[in-house]
Amino acid sequence: MIFFRSISTLITTAFVILLCSRQGLAETISTAAINENITSTLLPAITIISENRWVQGTLIILITFIIASLTTWLLFKIIGAITRRTNFALDDKIASLLHPPLYYTLVVLGINAGLDLMPLSDNLRILSQRIFHTLLRSIYNDAFYRLVSSGRILYSGTS
Repeated sequence: MIFFRSISTLITTAFVILLCSRQGLAETISTAAINENITSTLLPAITIISENRWVQGTLIILITFIIASLTTWLLFKIIGAITRRTNFALDDKIASLLHPPLYYTLVVLGINAGLDLMPLSDNLRILSQRIFHTLLRSIYNDAFYRLVSSGRILYSGTS
């Protein structure tokens, strides 16, 4: 939860920096005028977000997909660079098999965090958590099955 709050703070800061740079602020403009402009621009959005738990949860869920995509992309670029240096095909296969489970784990964590913010009934919250846990187990089982199958195929010729 703290992770998603720090991400929202980071996005707000980036928005403020973008807003300031877009207006081509010269040194002659006072800091008070800048602060007033930023406050008047962001206040309606901040008010809507801070008062509505449905909007907060929805934003967390939407931001989750972006963070999960960027995180897995960056992580597997690094892992891919490392595994390409080896002569073994199995480590490349393991790296490619771990990509979907990691991505979906991050997505499910974010969706659960977003749903926790929403004012849902306890029964609906428990049901959604059980559904997501079942989906994750299925994804991990599939990845494990593919890993075992690829290991058998790669090493079936050697005795």
